[in-house]
Amino acid sequence: KQRQQEERYKQEQERREEQQKLKEREERYKQEQERREQKEKQREREERLKQEITKLDAKRVLLQMPQGLKPQATQIAQNVEEAGATAFISSDPCYGACDIAFTEAEGLGVDLVVHFGHAKMVKEGKIPALYIEAHAQIIVEEALRQAVPLLNGYGKIGLTTSIQHIETLNQAEKFLT
Repeated sequence: KQRQQEERYKQEQERREEQQKLKEREERYKQEQERREQKEKQREREERLKQEITKLDAKRVLLQMPQGLKPQATQIAQNVEEAGATAFISSDPCYGACDIAFTEAEGLGVDLVVHFGHAKMVKEGKIPALYIEAHAQIIVEEALRQAVPLLNGYGKIGLTTSIQHIETLNQAEKFLT
């Protein structure tokens, strides 16, 4: 009888290990799929940028972005130059879509301001502005796991976010329901 119990225990352990391996494979597949989707979105943003430069016949383009996106600025500048324009990268901090660098743009004599990271919020100035949203690539489940004990006792919970995290809102909702 003890042998049978040991055998059942061993089989159960093997079954759990297989389930864990399957779960890990599914997660790797999901992450790879998300990476592919992000790359496709990046290509679409690059193409949109090039099309807008061509459409406006812009020769001088100011790139404005929040600090978190600045490491990508040189790659974006290369895309601008591939479209036939000269790129200028603003080193000033950017505090959101209401903080468009129109004064800096006028001083540089640019034809187009490209604002990365935020959704369009202000009307056009003297210089056209192109808004290219950037979405954070994070997994929110661990933060939510830590938050759940703090949320006990609430009947309803509202979820809100900025444009950078809009794609994680559905993840959060699924996790919390």
